[in-house]
Amino acid sequence: MWKGKQISARISYLGLLLVIFLHCGVNGQQSFNFSFPEEQSGVIVGKLQVQGSGFSILTYRTYFNISSDGIIRTAKKIDRESSEVTNPIILVISGTSGGGLSYYTVNAYITDINDNIPTFPHAKLFRTVSESSQKGHKVSLNPATDADFGDNGTLSYIIASGNIEERFTIRYVADTKSLDLIVDKVLDRETVSHYILNISACDNGTPRLCGFCIIEITVFTMSITATFCISPQVFSCACY
Repeated sequence: MWKGKQISARISYLGLLLVIFLHCGVNGQQSFNFSFPEEQSGVIVGKLQVQGSGFSILTYRTYFNISSDGIIRTAKKIDRESSEVTNPIILVISGTSGGGLSYYTVNAYITDINDNIPTFPHAKLFRTVSESSQKGHKVSLNPATDADFGDNGTLSYIIASGNIEERFTIRYVADTKSLDLIVDKVLDRETVSHYILNISACDNGTPRLCGFCIIEITVFTMSITATFCISPQVFSCACY
């Protein structure tokens, strides 16, 4: 859907330019590159450094406006992660210069702000681990996702609470996008048979945003067969 909108927008843009060149007697066309932060209405995108007047935005009129002296501002909040617009947004602007009509293109790049909280696929998970598990035993988890870009979307993970005697560690491998809970010390079911771990995923943006997932771990002995529950709607797990 995103690629389709990008292609459609660029086709419309090229078509508009063709009409301009064929039918409007253009004096010339200049191109400008500006950037502006997402989610801010009324922010200055940039100024056309040209001698002219009577400027008018021909594309994306609902998103931008332009003053008589060529200053472009956002007319509404624009979400970089939305599929409603392309990035960059290509503006075509007309204006009167030297007694004739001139056209200008602006590549308006949307810069990311940290406005998305990391989100786990499930708010709560249930897992079982044998008390005979060796150090280094892995329990696979689904990592969180973040719609932001760059540092704003780069996540790190910690066990925020519930890690009694630090029996577990957590490891994320960015290259493979794999998240594992690791048994770091010998487990003893007779001492602790149940752990409730609060896993946090935090981005590197400013301000730093974090999402959380509760992992309930049941320690079992080899004399029973354990099952685990995945659905976030199920809040108990039985062993048979």
